[in-house]
Amino acid sequence: MHIRLTTRLLTALTLLALGACSIRKYQGPDDQIYIGIRKIEVSDRPQHSYAEQAIAAAEERLNYAPNGSVFGSSSIRFPFALLSPAIYMHFSADSTLAGRVMRRLTAKPVWMRDVSPSLRAKVAQQTLREHGYLRATTSSEIIPATADSMQARVDYKMQLGPLFLLDSVQYFPRVYIRPGRYFYHHRLSALQKGRPFSIAALEDDRTVTRAFLREHGYYYLKSEHIGYEADTLITPQRVHLRTVLSTSTPPEALRQWRVGKIMLRQLPEDPEAPTNLTTTDSVALTDSIALYYSGRPIVRPGTLRTRVRIRPGKLYSSLEEERTLSALTGLNAFSSVEFYFTPRKTFHKDSTAVDSTAMRSTSDSTAVQRPTFSSVADSIGTLDLMILLRKDKPWSTYLGAA
Repeated sequence: MHIRLTTRLLTALTLLALGACSIRKYQGPDDQIYIGIRKIEVSDRPQHSYAEQAIAAAEERLNYAPNGSVFGSSSIRFPFALLSPAIYMHFSADSTLAGRVMRRLTAKPVWMRDVSPSLRAKVAQQTLREHGYLRATTSSEIIPATADSMQARVDYKMQLGPLFLLDSVQYFPRVYIRPGRYFYHHRLSALQKGRPFSIAALEDDRTVTRAFLREHGYYYLKSEHIGYEADTLITPQRVHLRTVLSTSTPPEALRQWRVGKIMLRQLPEDPEAPTNLTTTDSVALTDSIALYYSGRPIVRPGTLRTRVRIRPGKLYSSLEEERTLSALTGLNAFSSVEFYFTPRKTFHKDSTAVDSTAMRSTSDSTAVQRPTFSSVADSIGTLDLMILLRKDKPWSTYLGAA
């Protein structure tokens, strides 16, 4: 059997290496073998680093390695590059061991339809526009090989056009944090007049805004609640930008939340066991933190108390949540640690607070009513926290002071 397998492999390699057109019989009338990119032409290449970054990002969308590619190159190939796909096609219908082995050792032919140059050109064009070249165009052209029209390369042409810059930015109004402390959007935002307009800059601004506000109590604020409106018609090659909240932003995302009671719950070892099983014992770690368990605590209660960095009665902080999670998992006593925040129906009000989240809104230029943050002290919600702790190993039955 081994002799037969070796003979078949050597025969196939010899015949396919000598047969210059051995893969042609597997091609349909409209099939072309993709043999790489011939050139990528940029007709109006600006001489600055930002343009080079945009062009490099667009070229990544165009690159596609052909058969026999040298280290993933889209234009350089090893000699006899079509030998591997020819062998693959020869054994494509072979269900024997030899056929399966050869298909594993070789590569499928890369057809032009798999590359889809026109679609790649559209994606590259969109990439340039996301970098601020809002009038950029990208086109593709299939160039058949001179010696064999069944093989072809691709030419791409990019025209960037002008780079659109930010002309004016309307930021969020100041957002109340605590007495004497506000969130000033314009101080943290990278969206500044004269800088290139880009999707990446918008995403960075959204990330910074959400992270800051969640760190200061706005627990329910999500990235998708923050949006942007851009106008390119007022000033040529300039963008007038406005930061807005989505009309779907819920009232709870507009108010701050403080932490109420914290309940740590020790779960059974079995991961399939339901998490709602009734615990039989409890111990108070502080006035607002309690541990519920059955049998014996996995970790000494005093140790758990020092690992809970979230403080009841204080505003929710995403950093304190991360620190608490890290401290609990760092004990190496639990296979999983899960946090569940539950809002109370009642809200705390300071003497100067005004509960206006349900009706507070602004109108934009299209008369759309949009929610907005408060710039004064507002009602504060309360979040009760449940932390589910599941035991890690049967022998990790107890952990003393760390």
